[in-house]
Amino acid sequence: MKEAGRSGTGDGGDQLIKDELAELVVENEVLRMMCYRIAWMYTKGQHPSYESSMSLLFSSDLLRRTAKTGMRVLGHYGELGQDSRLAVARARMERTYLSCLSIGVGGGTNEIQKNIVAMRGLGLPRQQ
Repeated sequence: MKEAGRSGTGDGGDQLIKDELAELVVENEVLRMMCYRIAWMYTKGQHPSYESSMSLLFSSDLLRRTAKTGMRVLGHYGELGQDSRLAVARARMERTYLSCLSIGVGGGTNEIQKNIVAMRGLGLPRQQ
């Protein structure tokens, strides 16, 4: 997947982008393992509570950072709507970027998920 970068040189992008993409790939694998653990717990008849909250927190943050990196890689092309003939991949990155801003609210706010992890996973007392 070697295409022209921002400078048009075709060198695969600058080192900062490469580092960010590598981190996102590693974190995606971490999330996959978290999901496998939750599925394994269900097969053993266990009910993951704080594990599910951890994966929800991690996935929402990962999606947000992935969309941000994608928009940075695409530059101004990432801002084009799906009706534009110049939009990359039918503007999926733009839609993802805009929708991920509210993803921490959809399945329960991130603060609630953090409280679940703190109380059930770490055994900390409930906030007053």
